[in-house]
Amino acid sequence: MNIKPSNALDKIKPAKFRIRPNRIIIKEKNNLGNGHYSTIYEGSYNTDNKQTWIKVACKVMNSKEEKSLQDQIMEVHRDIEVLKNLVHINIVKFYGVTFNQTNDYGYVFIIEFSDVGDMEKYFINARNRILVKEAKQWIMEVINGLTFLHKNNTIHRDLSAKNVLLFKEGSRKIAKLTDFGLSRRLNQDQYYHASSKTEVPINRITLNAMQTLKFSVYDDIWALGTLIYELFHINRIMYSDIANDDNYVENFRKHLKEGNRLIFTYERKNENYDKLFSIAESCWHDNRSERPTLSEILDRLKALNFGDDILEHLSQ
Repeated sequence: MNIKPSNALDKIKPAKFRIRPNRIIIKEKNNLGNGHYSTIYEGSYNTDNKQTWIKVACKVMNSKEEKSLQDQIMEVHRDIEVLKNLVHINIVKFYGVTFNQTNDYGYVFIIEFSDVGDMEKYFINARNRILVKEAKQWIMEVINGLTFLHKNNTIHRDLSAKNVLLFKEGSRKIAKLTDFGLSRRLNQDQYYHASSKTEVPINRITLNAMQTLKFSVYDDIWALGTLIYELFHINRIMYSDIANDDNYVENFRKHLKEGNRLIFTYERKNENYDKLFSIAESCWHDNRSERPTLSEILDRLKALNFGDDILEHLSQ
């Protein structure tokens, strides 16, 4: 197939997700974040071909120069297949795709803009102004988003604090899942079989997935436990006791196989903290059938009461 940049956008299907370049302004000076696979800039989107412009996030893929246009189109279609049905209050809205030839960006995904930012940065910068009950509520909202994702036969595979965005809604903030670059549809056996170990962040992978490259909803539940740990130890490097050298992957595999897990050192002021951290630890069972379901985790979280306790993560 002979595809030229001039008609690259016309190859995107369904057509409703095509956004003409003249309806998007990418603000290069406003870098919202950098990842291994993409760079995100603030932008403006003309939603109706008139005078209505809204603030959006523009996700530019980093690896475009290494791939042919045909390969890029295949990847965009795969991502659209994941994103097109993900309409939920706790999942970031996907508007569509544009093709930016002027700045040599290639395909650019246009998504909902967060006026607060990602959870990792918010927890680091907010210092001691976050209530534990707020963190609990955001974890529950992440679970709601994951539940919807799984009901749509899709797994996230990259759940972390930096991939959860916070949005102002009245007097509070709500959490929404984002970054579905590693998300995949499950096959009829409820698995996704990865092509290589480099596809997912090593610190959030289960031992079984590392060995078999087979992923399921239970791998997202493992990552959910890691997310809970992350929020209460935001300034800590996870698995810092594993030598970070050329053998890190093998060392990490051995670490998990020996039964080692992340250890909560956050002060447990009462039994509610014990129960919360126990929920996270239960997500890390080797046997996936022993991990709780999302609905079970949600029910256990609802029963916890932290009053007006402040999440004092800087002291940890």
